[in-house]
Amino acid sequence: MKNYFAFIDESGNSTQERFFGLGLLLIDDEVGDFYDAIKPYYSKAFELARKNKIARISDLEKQNDFEQIPEIAKSSKRFELKFTHINSTNNAIYRELIEEYLSFLKVRFCTLVVDRQKKRKLVNGNLR
Repeated sequence: MKNYFAFIDESGNSTQERFFGLGLLLIDDEVGDFYDAIKPYYSKAFELARKNKIARISDLEKQNDFEQIPEIAKSSKRFELKFTHINSTNNAIYRELIEEYLSFLKVRFCTLVVDRQKKRKLVNGNLR
């Protein structure tokens, strides 16, 4: 019997969002190697986000706009690699991360995306 590591995550879980997505990352024996390979990209993105947060606080101080600083400074939200956080300053990191992922042939990813605006019906046990 083979052991697998599976990671499942969702996106668009607010009913106000048109699409709901569910993704599955399935890793077999390479889980340690895979983690070691992608960790540097997470670290790079985290460090860039941290520096951007510090720069934002510094800019607000220079503009004498002190109202937003406490909220930004105390924000302890855990850092995640997220599609919605990709921008012109970090997109190279995300591209390199995807290239690294693709180098692991036994690591698999699949997704299901549901369009909430599209009406579906069940026909002979299948959604159409």
